[in-house]
Amino acid sequence: MNLKQQQDAAKRRYEQYRFYLDADKIVYQLMDMLGIPTAAYAIAGSTAMIAYGLDLNRMPHDIDIVVYPGYNNVINEAIFNNPFISRSDAKVNMSYSRLTVQAGGINIDILESETIDTIHTGRRCKVVSPKHLYDVKMKWQREKDIQDIALIEPLINE
Repeated sequence: MNLKQQQDAAKRRYEQYRFYLDADKIVYQLMDMLGIPTAAYAIAGSTAMIAYGLDLNRMPHDIDIVVYPGYNNVINEAIFNNPFISRSDAKVNMSYSRLTVQAGGINIDILESETIDTIHTGRRCKVVSPKHLYDVKMKWQREKDIQDIALIEPLINE
């Protein structure tokens, strides 16, 4: 890797970490405003991967959150009456019930999951464990998921 590539990688990692810090704040404020306890949700997807220090070689375009079953209904009802948050219709995605809201200028995908294996990073919100990330990426098998699996596997084997 030449100097320019190293500088670009360092800048990208910094921007990714800033994204994670902003996501942590936005998610916490949104869920707190909706009355959802911190034990009922965790940050997932690419934002969680950033929390583990993984370089995705891309910037996330949204924030994924997993919640326990039933909370999407509570969230949906609370958001419906909140003029400051836009929402899409709930829809089924794989084994998850999915709700998309916009808060802080970014889309937040809220996915229901029967189990949420989490680790607390010392920030406001917990993040899903590397094993949870791996399992979800294995289910989805999109091109980016397959690339992400290679980054996550070393964390599982530690």
